[in-house]
This record gives sequence, C-alpha cells and structure tokens, in this order.
Amino acid sequence: MRWLTHGKWKQREYELHVTDYKKYVISIAEYVKISLVSVCITFLIAYLFYDNITVFFVFILPVEFMMINVYGKKMCGKRKKEMQLQFRDMCIAVSAGLTTGESFENAVIDSGKELMQIYGQDCYMLKEISIIKRKLMLSISVEDIFRDLSDRTDIEDISTFADILVIAKRTGGDLIGIIKKAADNISEKLDMEREITSIINSKKYEQMIMNLVPLFIILYMRLTSGSVINAMYDSVIGRVVMTVCLIVYIFALWLGDKVTDVSV
Repeated sequence: MRWLTHGKWKQREYELHVTDYKKYVISIAEYVKISLVSVCITFLIAYLFYDNITVFFVFILPVEFMMINVYGKKMCGKRKKEMQLQFRDMCIAVSAGLTTGESFENAVIDSGKELMQIYGQDCYMLKEISIIKRKLMLSISVEDIFRDLSDRTDIEDISTFADILVIAKRTGGDLIGIIKKAADNISEKLDMEREITSIINSKKYEQMIMNLVPLFIILYMRLTSGSVINAMYDSVIGRVVMTVCLIVYIFALWLGDKVTDVSV
C-alpha cells in the first residue's frame, strides 16, 4: 500500500510542475545566442593568441561549455534576486491579510492578487502560490510547503522564514510579527545590495574597458607591426608564451568578476 501512495504522490508532484531554481534550463534561442558568442570568442583566441585555425576547432567546444555554464549561473543569480524581491512583497501582503483576521493559508493565497498587480502573471512567486494552493488541496502542511520552497530556491531568507514558521505553528507564535520582520529583513538586504551595486557599477564599466585593452593591443600590433609579433606564432617558445598570457588573461577576467560580484 505504501508504494501505491508513493506512486500517487510522485504523479501529483509531477503534475504540479515544480521548478528547481538552483538549475536554469537554457532555451533554444538562448543556446543559439551563446553558440554565436562562443564562435566569436574562439575566433579571437585562435587569431590573436595563436594565428592558427586548428586552435579554433580545438577550443570551440570548451569555450561553448564554459559560456553555457557562466550564463546558467548568471541567470540563476538573476532569478534568485527576483524571487527574493517577490517573496518580500508576498510577506508584506500576507502580513496585511493576517491583520484583517485571515488565516495564514488564505493570506498566502490572496497575496497572489497583490503580486499580479505588481509583477504580472508571469512572476515566479505567483506561480509558487498557485502550487501552494494545489498542495494545500492535497493536505500537505504549509510548513512542509515552505520548506520545499526553500530547498528549491536556496534563498537564505526563505529558509529562515520556513524554520520560524514551523516553530510559530507549533508554539502559537506571533505570525504577523514574524512575517513583518521577515519582510523588513529582506528589504534591508535588498536596499543595502542596491546601494553597493550603484557604487560598483562604474567600476564594472572600467573593468570591462580594461578587459578589452589587452586584446586591442595584440590586434594593433598584428595590424601595424606584424613582423614583430609573428615570432610569437612561428616558434614553440612563442606559442608557450602566448598560452601563458591567455591563461593569465582568463584568470584576470575570473578574478575581476569575483571582486565585483557582491552578495549581501
């Protein structure tokens, strides 16, 4: 009997179409764009650092794999920030619903109306509220629902909220105060991150310019002083030196991205 119940649960879970926010599924259009960018980057590497078309075919797959990985992480981070902002607004709406005497479950469901007006029907949290409503119809506890949401989003604020919700439900704590405090904490984090981002945006622009400078220098030397730089492509030592330069350049790009990637 247990396996039958488990099978029904799995089928119902599938029908809910839950999203794992820690993974990003790249669409065909996005994949085409990434492929085009990868081709351009690989061509620059082959032309500027090796002057060899064979290198293009050697590097094209690793570069494309790296670009897909970087793009997926960037989009997951962007989606995570949007989810965090929408969760804060949901908490504000739920807190307002609780003050009017609604139950917590009904306040969560009714908060979807507020999110619809702010973000439209395609917002992540609105889809999650639809899933919450259907899970409640399956007699799944609201504590387990938010615990599952925190596991799928990997957002610290949602995880903390889920933990506190479990305690509040068991001990009869002040849900209104807890939810309002959660919304205030998220707002403070977002405001702080917004201020830091505005400060380092100019530095990111400067970093982008500096990232392009080495490439322009090599290109300029190739176009104006080809006889001088050709030795770097025709000898084994020259190719080793250019490979070391490429590794140092990639490390500098990675380090610059890490320095300007601020999380609160």
